[in-house]
Amino acid sequence: IQDYFFKLFRVYMIGAYYNNFLPTTIGGDGYRFIKMRSMHNGKSGVIFSSILLERGFGYLVLVLLNLVLAAWFWGRIAATTWLVILEIALAAGVVLAGLVWIFRHRLAAWLVNWKSARSRFWTRTVDRLVRLLGLIELRDPATLVISFLTSLLFVLIGGLWLAVYYWSVG
Repeated sequence: IQDYFFKLFRVYMIGAYYNNFLPTTIGGDGYRFIKMRSMHNGKSGVIFSSILLERGFGYLVLVLLNLVLAAWFWGRIAATTWLVILEIALAAGVVLAGLVWIFRHRLAAWLVNWKSARSRFWTRTVDRLVRLLGLIELRDPATLVISFLTSLLFVLIGGLWLAVYYWSVG
């Protein structure tokens, strides 16, 4: 298992390297998907869901950390109207994402019933959404905790790196 971990770590780090120069950091995700698919033929859905969950956890940690820091710096944020609006929108987005996560099974069932009276375009679109909701299903609660803590660690290290960089240039 240790050998497999280092293979995955290597794939992740090469993907991180591609993120440095390919647009919108999608290059690393693309590399990881292609490399993992060549290592595990026929598991494209599982590989895609792992990348989607990794991105989702990273986003969730960033937003939650932002909300914690917003409470800390609320005096400065409240002085600017658009920052207040942005923070409210982020908080609403967290609540909405949480509701989608909690009610994902009901949402998938509702989408399947809704598509029956729609056009072919909507039927295909809804089928894709239902498959996407199925991909974000976690089988093991320990995976949720480990993924969240790992994402938190990466975000904190990235934030510390940026803070040192900004302090060094004044």
